[in-house]
Amino acid sequence: MTEPFSLRHHDGAMAALASFAGGRLPHAILIEGPVGCGKSRFARRFAMSVLCHNPSKAPCGHCCACKKVAAEIHPDLLVYQGEKGKAKSFHVDTVRQLRAQAYVAPNEGERKVLLLEDAQNMTEQAQNALLKVLEEPPASTVFLLTCQSRGQLLETILSRVTVIALSLPNVETCADILAEHLPDRSREELLLAARDASGSPGLALEALTRENDGKAQGHRDCACQVLELLGKGREAAALARLQSYERDRPGMTALLEAMASQVTNLLLEQEVGTGFSQLQLVRITAIIERITAAAYSNVGGLLLGSALCAGISQAMNDKE
Repeated sequence: MTEPFSLRHHDGAMAALASFAGGRLPHAILIEGPVGCGKSRFARRFAMSVLCHNPSKAPCGHCCACKKVAAEIHPDLLVYQGEKGKAKSFHVDTVRQLRAQAYVAPNEGERKVLLLEDAQNMTEQAQNALLKVLEEPPASTVFLLTCQSRGQLLETILSRVTVIALSLPNVETCADILAEHLPDRSREELLLAARDASGSPGLALEALTRENDGKAQGHRDCACQVLELLGKGREAAALARLQSYERDRPGMTALLEAMASQVTNLLLEQEVGTGFSQLQLVRITAIIERITAAAYSNVGGLLLGSALCAGISQAMNDKE
């Protein structure tokens, strides 16, 4: 079963899930935990257990039901939420829709699961509307709620749910979880991100993803600048712009990929006034391919940059 985050640090919660699978399943379960701890993932794992076609091995991860839950297309798993991260955005109209669905028979099995994400964002009116169905729940429906803290919900709601509390892993375990999702990042980077996020895998991954996006944009900007400088015959300035890549081989390969993409776009668009003719762009494409191949060997960043600038300058000066 493929999951973006490991759930191994939720040993107690996983044990609760296993005990429910072997006995009587509560009709309503509240999954509580801090931001980024894996509430949404655990809730879907729980739903998979409820809907699995192999109850003795639930969730098996291989049956049709498990695969549909993983792909988020199971007709008996319905997800409801307000506006993400916005208090009091989970309105009574949404709960009324949920309540109507609760009494509709399951499509493919004996049960259906209604998942209310970020239940702390329900208005008081919405919580009272939910209470009505929790007091007399349909036998075929299981309610799953997620929230950051049970204290954000009415006592009347809490009295009718079974609470499973999730916690954040320690920094080392958080870094292990991040490594499963970002195998190319160094241990030091992952540990730093885990510490900055206080052990929250979700928040750490979000920060690292933003960082990756920023780096990618930086490579694209640099590639554009280098091409522009070389198009104007300013080889020395272009080489100076590449100095930061002297000891950054992964960065250099990313830069070359960005440059290849830009040259391909220029060829396809056949733009006029870019400083390059069509023939020059074809030659530059071949040069970038050759430098990229060298980048995967032991050639240093400074030599790669020099060869790139010299090759493109030569392509600019060659007669067509």
